[in-house]
Amino acid sequence: LNNTVTTLQSDLNTSRSEHEKSVQELEHLRTQVLKIQQQSAQELAERDNAIRELQVNLEHVQGERGEWEMMAMQEKGLKDELNARIKHLERDIEVLKNEKEVIKAEKEAESESLANLQAVLEEFQAAKESEIREVVEGIQRKLATATSELSEYKERAILAENQLSQIKDEFNKTQQYEREIKEKNLQI
Repeated sequence: LNNTVTTLQSDLNTSRSEHEKSVQELEHLRTQVLKIQQQSAQELAERDNAIRELQVNLEHVQGERGEWEMMAMQEKGLKDELNARIKHLERDIEVLKNEKEVIKAEKEAESESLANLQAVLEEFQAAKESEIREVVEGIQRKLATATSELSEYKERAILAENQLSQIKDEFNKTQQYEREIKEKNLQI
């Protein structure tokens, strides 16, 4: 009888230890889920800011376009090129918006998936360690993919800002050219 009691106590201690380990693993996963959700929200906010900045710059360029179009009629080739670049920027903005919506949908799907996973882990705290590791690795792969996509979209936003800067430089050159023409006309 003593041996039986000892065995039962040992089994009980083992079960308690496994339960505590499962609870710790669940809490760690909850922390990872919260961190991923916070990172996703930050990424979407950064994407919104990039789009707003591009829209403000585009509106500024469009506002100035009316002025230099009147003064640069003789520079039709340059005007057409600038118009093409503006349209290109508009397309880039539209692409960024669409990509943002895709990322947002993916993040929502990932959040829902993680929430479901958390519920399953709460119900089955005694799951094997290998199964938990597989789930965590899947989350890390998704996070790596999202990080890579974010880097690519940031590069595109930087490229768009550089293009806007080039347009402003060319616009300044056009203004200088027009001033020179006016000065020559006055001299004539």
